[in-house]
Amino acid sequence: MGPRKVKFEETKEPGYLDEPQLRQIYYINTPADKGNMDKMEEKLTASMHSTKVNYYLKMQNQSEIQYSRVGAWTPKDITKKGTKKKDSERLLAMYSNGEFDSSAVQSEKIVAVWLTQVKLLEDIASKVTHNKSDHTDVYFILEDDVAFVHDNREKEKKTDWIEQAMCHISKLPADWDMYKFGYWTESLQRRPQGSCGSSKAFNEWSCQQRDVTTDGQWEIMGNQAYAVRPQGAANLLKYLKSKMVMDVDGAMVPMAWQPINQPVYYNSRVPIVWHHAPHTHNLYNFVQRRVNFDAWEKEKETALLQKENKESKEEWLWDTPALDLKEGKPKKVKSVLKKLRTKTTEEASKEEDTTKETDAESAEKPPAPADQKVQEEELGEEESPAHGPEPSPHSELALQKIREEMKKEAPAVNYTAPTIGKVHLEAYFVNMNTSKKRRYCITRQLREQNMEAHRFEAVTWPKKCYSDMKCLARSPVNDCITGGVAWPGISTHGTESSAEDGVGKTQRGVLANWCSHKRLFEKLYVEKVLAKNASTEEEYFLVFEDDVILHKDFRQRIENFILNFNGELQDGRTIKWGSIQIDPFGNTGKQAAKFDRGLISLPSKADGDWFGMHAWLIKKSFLPKVVKWFQEHKAIPIDWIPKRMNQILAWKPHIAENPEVIQAGGAIHPPGYCAKDALMKSTIAGASVTNSKATKLGAR
Repeated sequence: MGPRKVKFEETKEPGYLDEPQLRQIYYINTPADKGNMDKMEEKLTASMHSTKVNYYLKMQNQSEIQYSRVGAWTPKDITKKGTKKKDSERLLAMYSNGEFDSSAVQSEKIVAVWLTQVKLLEDIASKVTHNKSDHTDVYFILEDDVAFVHDNREKEKKTDWIEQAMCHISKLPADWDMYKFGYWTESLQRRPQGSCGSSKAFNEWSCQQRDVTTDGQWEIMGNQAYAVRPQGAANLLKYLKSKMVMDVDGAMVPMAWQPINQPVYYNSRVPIVWHHAPHTHNLYNFVQRRVNFDAWEKEKETALLQKENKESKEEWLWDTPALDLKEGKPKKVKSVLKKLRTKTTEEASKEEDTTKETDAESAEKPPAPADQKVQEEELGEEESPAHGPEPSPHSELALQKIREEMKKEAPAVNYTAPTIGKVHLEAYFVNMNTSKKRRYCITRQLREQNMEAHRFEAVTWPKKCYSDMKCLARSPVNDCITGGVAWPGISTHGTESSAEDGVGKTQRGVLANWCSHKRLFEKLYVEKVLAKNASTEEEYFLVFEDDVILHKDFRQRIENFILNFNGELQDGRTIKWGSIQIDPFGNTGKQAAKFDRGLISLPSKADGDWFGMHAWLIKKSFLPKVVKWFQEHKAIPIDWIPKRMNQILAWKPHIAENPEVIQAGGAIHPPGYCAKDALMKSTIAGASVTNSKATKLGAR
C-alpha cells in the first residue's frame, strides 16, 4: 500500500517544487561524551570551511549552514522526576501506539534513543508554516560517532560529503520525507556492488524503501545520517504514532506489515558518511572495498555509454527502428533501409540498380485497398506507410550544422507588421516515430485549417543513462541540459504512470519533451532568422503537441488575435507580447484583459497553474530570446516556461483542447477520424487520462 499518497493541495503549497537548501546540521551527543563532541565540532568546522554548498549560498546572498549539538536523552531522564520525565511521557503518548517491543522493555537506553530522535523531529516539524520553507529547508541529523571518510583517493576525487548528499537529494521527487545517507556498513554488505537489494531502485545514486520485509530492513539499518524537511519530519512522526517504541532506526523504516501513513523514504546506495572510521588494521580492506566499488561504477558507466552510443547511431543517425524491416513494408523500402544501415562505398555504387529491381518487384504487386489509398492521400506522400520517415533532425550531422549556424549573431532587423490577408503563419507539431495515429490526427486537422503540417520528430531520451549527469554530458542529448536539470520539477506530470518505473518514465518523458522543443526552436532560429535569405516581415509559428484537438475556427481566431490585439491590459498598461500560451487549463490567475471572447492573463509563479503547452504561438522576432532562454535555464516541464519567462501571455479562447483537461473534470471533442485511444494515453508519463473518474469524451 505504501508510501503515503500526496494530496493535490500539498502540491500547490509554496516551494513544493523548488530546489532544496541545507539550513542546519544537528549532531546528537550524550552529555558525558565530551570526547566525541570535540571531534564532531572539529570535523564539522572543517566541513563548513571546505564545502561548496556554503560557497553557493554566499553567491546567492543566503546565510551559511549552521550546525549545533543536540543533547541526547539518557535513561535517568526517563526515570528521574522533573521536566524531562514529563516531556518523555508526552512524547511516548503522542508518537507511539503506547506499546514497547521486547528490546525496549529490557533496555531503557533504547527508549532514550527513541525519545532523542522523536523530540528532534518534533522540533523540526514545528517549523512548518505552510510557506516555502516547509519544502525547501533541509536539516541533517547525525550521530556523534560518524566519520567523513575520504580514504586514500587522490585530491580531485575526494568527496565533499555535504555537496554529495545535497546533490542526491536534489534529484529526488518533490514528495520525499526522509533521505538516509549514513548507515551500517554491514547493511551495505547485504547489497553487493551498491545495488538496491530488495528495495526499489530509483536512480544511479538512490533507492526507495516501501513495504519493507523483515529481511529487507537489515539492508539499511542504522541512523548515522539522514535528512528531513519540516513537512517530512511531521510525516515521519505521523507514521511513528502507529508503531511500538523500539530501536528508532527500525521504527522509521516503512514496513510491509504497517502500510498506513508510510513516509516517502529514500536512501543512498552506498553510505556518504560512515559508522565509525575504519580501524587502522582494517583500513586496507575498507579502501579496497571503496576502490572496487569505484571500479565497478566506472565499468558500468563505460558499458552503458557503449550501449547508448550504439543505439544512438542506429536510432538517431538513421532514425529508423530495427522493427521497420519486420512490419511488412514494401520490398523497396526494406532494401533502402537495410542499405542505409550497412552501406559501404562499394554498395553505394550499386544502389541505382537495386532500386530498379525493387521497382519491378513492386509493379507485380496487386493495388492497395481503397481505404489505404484514401489515408495515404490524406496524410500526403511524406507520411504514407509506403515511404520511410523523414531525415532525422537529431542526427549528428544535422545537430552539428545547427550548432555551427547558431554561432552567428542575429541580425538587427525591424520586422514589418502583418496586414489583413497577409499573416505569415506556419504550423509545427512534435511527434514520436511510433505515434502514427496521433500524426494522422494532427496532420488532418491542420490541413482542414488550410495549413501545411510540419512534423518535428520527438527526441527519445536515453533510458539507462537518463538521470546520470556525467553520462548525459557525453550522450547525444548533452546539448539539451546545458543549463542543468530541475530534478524535482521533472518528476511530476498531469498523468502519473502506475508502472514500476513510473517516476523514471515521467522524468525521461519530460526531458525528451523539453529537448524536442529546444531543438525545434533552434532549427527555426537558424532557418528563419539567421539565414541569408530570411524575410524581414514578421512571421508567426504555431507549435503543437500531437494530441491537441483544434476547433474549426482555430486559424481564423489566431489571425484575428495577431492582427487586432494591441496589447492593452485592463489596468492601463500595454504589453509587447512575444509568445502566447493558447488555452491553458487549471487556475489561470487574474484576468488581465479580454479579447475575442477569450480571457487573457499574465502567467506567474506566485499565483495559478497555466497547465498545458499543447498550442503555442511565437513571433519570429521572439525566437532569439526563446533559444537563449532554453540554453541558459534548467530543464523543466515546458508548461512551466510561461510562468518563468517574460513577454508570454496566456489566452483562453477555447479553440485548442488538451486531453489532460479531463483530469480536471473537463471534456474534449476529438474529430471522428482521430484514434481516441492514442489521444488518451500520455507519451510523457505513459499513463492514460481515462483513469480519472471525471472522464468526459465528446465527439464532433
